[in-house]
Amino acid sequence: MQTVYHPHAPEAAGMILAVKELVEVQNVPASAVRTAGQQRKERKALRGFVVVGSKREGSSASGLTL
Repeated sequence: MQTVYHPHAPEAAGMILAVKELVEVQNVPASAVRTAGQQRKERKALRGFVVVGSKREGSSASGLTL
């Protein structure tokens, strides 16, 4: 899932209408808007954890190591 913020504008409404069956839309206050860098920082794992595999890589076992 990906989060993207767009201002309320006719252009954004047109993009949403083109794919309305594929997306979830929420109105959020301006104070809740985050840049891509801020979102990445919020999702980053705590220091000391390393991802050793993922489903995207096709590995059957994935986990975290300290």
